[in-house]
Amino acid sequence: MSPPMSARLVLILCSAWDLPLPCLPLPREGGDAMAEYEVRLTVLTPLHLRQPSERRAGWDFVPEGGRLWVLDLNRVYRELWGGSGPVPTPLELLRGRRAAPYATYSLRLLGEAPQSYWPLMRGPMDQQPYIPGSSLKGLMRTALLWHLFNGALPELGNSARTAAQPLELAAFGHDPSGRRHPNYSLARAVLPEDLRPVGEAECWVAPAYAYALDGAGRLVRRVPLGHLEVVAPGASFHGRLKIDEWLLARGELHFPDSSLQAARRFPQALTEFGRALLAAEVRFYRAGQERRLADRLEGLGPGQGAVACLGWGGGWASKTVGLKLRAEDVRRVAQRFALRRWQGRHFPNRFPASRRLVMGPDGPLPLGWVRIELHPRGG
Repeated sequence: MSPPMSARLVLILCSAWDLPLPCLPLPREGGDAMAEYEVRLTVLTPLHLRQPSERRAGWDFVPEGGRLWVLDLNRVYRELWGGSGPVPTPLELLRGRRAAPYATYSLRLLGEAPQSYWPLMRGPMDQQPYIPGSSLKGLMRTALLWHLFNGALPELGNSARTAAQPLELAAFGHDPSGRRHPNYSLARAVLPEDLRPVGEAECWVAPAYAYALDGAGRLVRRVPLGHLEVVAPGASFHGRLKIDEWLLARGELHFPDSSLQAARRFPQALTEFGRALLAAEVRFYRAGQERRLADRLEGLGPGQGAVACLGWGGGWASKTVGLKLRAEDVRRVAQRFALRRWQGRHFPNRFPASRRLVMGPDGPLPLGWVRIELHPRGG
């Protein structure tokens, strides 16, 4: 008797990650069992997963003692304002007082105090930074799509927004009419939860800049991008990931075999994508005469699990299959959709020619590099 799909899937996953093999129960009647994994994510370079609106100085935060104090506005107004006359700003109410007793949390400030900054995603109850499962899902979709892409561009449509849809339909499946539908997507079988911090996650507020290649091919600072709140390197997050074996079992009936094999071995796809992206970034920084950044990134490679680039500032290659495109294909895409902003001096051979970097304690740093480890939960 052959093992059920859940057992086969876990055997493949454990083999790919060189993990001990757990004992799995047989799927319950109806095929609703899930394979579960513990996920540990370690931040390697500053990580920014942003909220949609900025925080403003004097209203949302105040600088004091080399830190930004994010205010509990309910407490500020409840304890310091009498409720009559024009409404004062929190900064006015705090004049002559320490900010710490009226703050929800504080952040290390690198550089001068800003007028505003882009905050991290934080839990509404504990106000701790977290990594949304949707961000992990997007990373895994990109890694799987990159793994399956053979480098040949499909017929391009009329919209830049939907240009990759033929690739997604071929990789992840479609409904009987040939359209994209979440109920028919192989990617739906990978179900990551939000990741929460292990202990206190140190966070900074620091300025970010766009760097670009100059005429001589050197990477130089160009445009300020405002201040970011980032999770500092060294922080750890944990959570769970589930695999829906029932959907994979359905998938064997109508998904391409190559897609099913990639889904069963998604840690391998994630590892290979991360290695390819890391190597490309090291080459870019070395060619741009940024040896310090190249050496820093190169040092991230060794270790357990997979390196990956997550969140804001990771760049075009971290969100697409672009690493497998030839230079002439990049030119074709840019011309097809009139993407004139792409076509600078170094296009297409050194595309993209810009990077987003955040200022760390010792100089600029790339954003978003993490290490992801996956451990099966015992049955």
